[in-house]
Amino acid sequence: MVSSTDNIHRLKSSMRLSSVAPATVTGRKVHELTNVDLAMKLHYIKGVYFFNSYAVEGLTVFDLKKPMVIHLLPLYFVAAGRIRRSETGRPFIMCNDGGVRIVEARCDETVDEWLAMAVEDDSTFDGLAYNQALGDTDLDFSPLVFIQFTWFKCGGMSVGISWANVLGDAFSASTFVNLWGKTMAGYVPHKSLHVPDWPAKPKLPLLVLPKVTPNALKRIDSVGDLWLTPLLEIWAKATDY
Repeated sequence: MVSSTDNIHRLKSSMRLSSVAPATVTGRKVHELTNVDLAMKLHYIKGVYFFNSYAVEGLTVFDLKKPMVIHLLPLYFVAAGRIRRSETGRPFIMCNDGGVRIVEARCDETVDEWLAMAVEDDSTFDGLAYNQALGDTDLDFSPLVFIQFTWFKCGGMSVGISWANVLGDAFSASTFVNLWGKTMAGYVPHKSLHVPDWPAKPKLPLLVLPKVTPNALKRIDSVGDLWLTPLLEIWAKATDY
């Protein structure tokens, strides 16, 4: 049996990359990142959805992209932006319609065969959701969202998403995918889903706590201005992804 590593390598060699952007011009709006957002900048939310051949019969990549351009990304224009820095060096998202990166791949196995391999080695799923960290190439040009379409020998398909956690949590990513699915079915959203800036938090009296160092906690180094962990930097240099 061919190893999952070999299958993933063959899958990578078949990949084609493109981008989709909102149909309407956003106008270079700015989305400020909170401290919590920046604390999660090394994290990514990934998911893979499988569809049998009956569910995607006759479906083309154009059919998958069109609702994104017309309906989805005009609402989620922040997801199509790019990381920039203010004069103080603080990162923010410039909503410049840079686009969401689309990955197309073809697989020599059936959906069932791939899932059977995943039972033995769950890293098999890594090949179905594109893996590129922010700043892996150039931070200013790194997409915040990757969507990978993988077509299987049986006619089935998987949709893999890689969502930068600075955009929001797993619920945000799930809402993004679910709305895209609804637009694929003909639903036309009318209301903007862009979350407005939260009102400023009231200033509360400073609470002075005793200086106690918990024994169960260990202080770790701040990630500072890093967007890649040392492990990711080594991995990026060692692969052709």
